[in-house]
Amino acid sequence: MSIAIIYAIGWQRQGPIKIGFAANILKRLDGLQTGSPYRLRVWFGAVVPAEKAVDLEVAAHNILLADQMIGEWFDVAAHEARAAIVKGIEGSGEVVTKWQPSPKMIANRKRQAIRHLIRPPGYLAAVINSDPFLKATCGHLV
Repeated sequence: MSIAIIYAIGWQRQGPIKIGFAANILKRLDGLQTGSPYRLRVWFGAVVPAEKAVDLEVAAHNILLADQMIGEWFDVAAHEARAAIVKGIEGSGEVVTKWQPSPKMIANRKRQAIRHLIRPPGYLAAVINSDPFLKATCGHLV
């Protein structure tokens, strides 16, 4: 069975938040980051069967329809987006499984941080502190 991750991504906890789905959440985050002037982060992710991802994403969107801004962006806080994703999944009879980064994903993020060591003073700390995975795993280094 293939999986997908329904995610809530944004640059601040109080919103706006993008609700979408992806097979590779970190690649999706990097793709969204390219078009954003602010450091984005994953506030929540839920693992779902890939064949149900579109329907479950739409269910979460419908719950927040009154707060829709443009496309898949919603004027809600991260906890409201999380609640809508969970409600949409549970409403379909699926079990909510929270997404967690694998050790390999964390290692890849650490390698990216190491590449930044030749940057100006303070740059590495800013990179690590702006990424929740790096902060959790490398925060003690800065």
